Amino acid sequence: MFRKIINKLFPGRRSSSGFRSLRTEFGRLLEVLLSILLFPVRVLFFPFEVFFKSLNRPVEDHRYGIHGTAPAGFLPATWFWIKRVGWALVMVPLQIVKAPVDFFQALSRANRTDVLFVLPALAMIGFFAFVMFQVTQRGAGIDRRYRRGTETALQTGNFKLAKTYFSRFVNQGKLSDSDRLVWASILSQTGEVPRAEQLLAELAPDDRKGYGPAHRLKALNLAAQLSGMKDGAPDPLILRKLRAHLENCQDNTSDINQAWAVYYLAVGDTDKAIGYLRSSAETNPGLLLTIADINQQKGRPEFRDQAVDKAEVAFRQLVERDPLDAGNRVALANILVRKNQLDAAEQLLLTGVKLQPDALLRRETAGFYLLKQALAAQKGQSFAEQFSILQNAMALDRDFPPIYERLQVMYGQDLAAEERDKIRAALLETVTGDKPSAMAHLALSNVLWLDGNKSDAEYHIEQAYRLDPDFSVVINNLAWMLSQREKPDLARAEELVVSILKDAPNDSRFLDTYGTILILAKRYEEAITQFQKALPNSQVTRDIHLQLAQCYDAIGKTDLAKLHRQQADKESPPK
Repeated sequence: MFRKIINKLFPGRRSSSGFRSLRTEFGRLLEVLLSILLFPVRVLFFPFEVFFKSLNRPVEDHRYGIHGTAPAGFLPATWFWIKRVGWALVMVPLQIVKAPVDFFQALSRANRTDVLFVLPALAMIGFFAFVMFQVTQRGAGIDRRYRRGTETALQTGNFKLAKTYFSRFVNQGKLSDSDRLVWASILSQTGEVPRAEQLLAELAPDDRKGYGPAHRLKALNLAAQLSGMKDGAPDPLILRKLRAHLENCQDNTSDINQAWAVYYLAVGDTDKAIGYLRSSAETNPGLLLTIADINQQKGRPEFRDQAVDKAEVAFRQLVERDPLDAGNRVALANILVRKNQLDAAEQLLLTGVKLQPDALLRRETAGFYLLKQALAAQKGQSFAEQFSILQNAMALDRDFPPIYERLQVMYGQDLAAEERDKIRAALLETVTGDKPSAMAHLALSNVLWLDGNKSDAEYHIEQAYRLDPDFSVVINNLAWMLSQREKPDLARAEELVVSILKDAPNDSRFLDTYGTILILAKRYEEAITQFQKALPNSQVTRDIHLQLAQCYDAIGKTDLAKLHRQQADKESPPK
């Protein structure tokens, strides 16, 4: 067909022998290209071709060397065409190679005048190929940019942006299983948890094998859920689902081995749990301490000590390999504390602080000093020794809240006046130093309140509020002190406590403060509601029962008031 078109466009009488050769090879090249493009169509219509060719019609196909007459009958004709299609499958690759070679050989033999007649057609073919290449590459390039954008957004935690980028692929409707898993993760992080769970259920059904990485994700989630459960028998349904997903994920990485350990611990098979933990401990030596804890619970102290010793050896090697790694140094210090080698642990932590004053390491070292102070208190050591230990902790991390909690506890004990002065002076030094903090002002406010110095206590709690207006404990204490003035500011106190109850509606401390403010406002019914909400989670239920009795007396419910006083009498007095 293309030879006829070429002959009409460039008649032979106008052509040289070189051009005729060039024209012939160019037509053959175009025929091969068209055959390649139309090959799927010919395959689709092959059954019809077999049928019509079986009517003894001549068969000519010089492109593939096929010629002759198809025999009569369906089966002979089918065999005839099977042989010829097989021959075509052999010849097509040869033609794909041979036709361009012949064309370029003819092009090299032709003179410049002959080539000029073919240049427009070559230009059109080249332009078409360029357009198709650009369209294909441009679409692929856009997809690559969107995927890179999704990956970057996920790495930076910008899940909304990741959702915007990845929506391109969702709308195209061409998501692989791995893409669907990424989409489920994005949906769960952007508030569409039901859609994410549905997608995960499709990828990793509970009752059959699905996409391995999705099973892996569900297994890890279930293991975390099982680990977070408090006392009580584990849910059998969760156990069955966890085992099914662990089996179907076909993974033996460290975190999956830990999930298997969680499963076997839940069903009571501690030996298998320890086996899985040991296999993961090669890459995560911290699991050796978990093994030690399991052996401790099972009453096997010799195996416990073996696990702790192995953990110490592993972490010593890690610390020697990288002395600046704060995490490994802290882990080794915890092991030494477990083995009651406090001096060695202290030296190890202080050496790390000198090498690199990492914030994590400074806080962990401060935490070590709090542990040391607690042990000193248990041994009945003097105030001076305990206070010195807490001063070491403050020197490392002045923003560590437990330090100030310990100072306040010590201040509330039966101390001499000069000992209280030392604590108060330490807090004053902190709030007037280079790094004043809301926590230090809060602690100073509390100790001044214990001394009866309400005006200075209120001043420092206001300072704490200004430094950190989102610190819920500071807000609660400020609301309390405003309500305890000679002329209480109940409106502001209520506004403050209501603001923190929005984020912590079940916190008994805040509910207690709110109830107290409502009593002072003589809104007893509302106060009763707040105190009843506070009771289930309160550690000072005796005081709440007494406040409820006061409210019921105020509204004339003396029988209920009597019952609450009786309940208060059953409770132990506050320590």
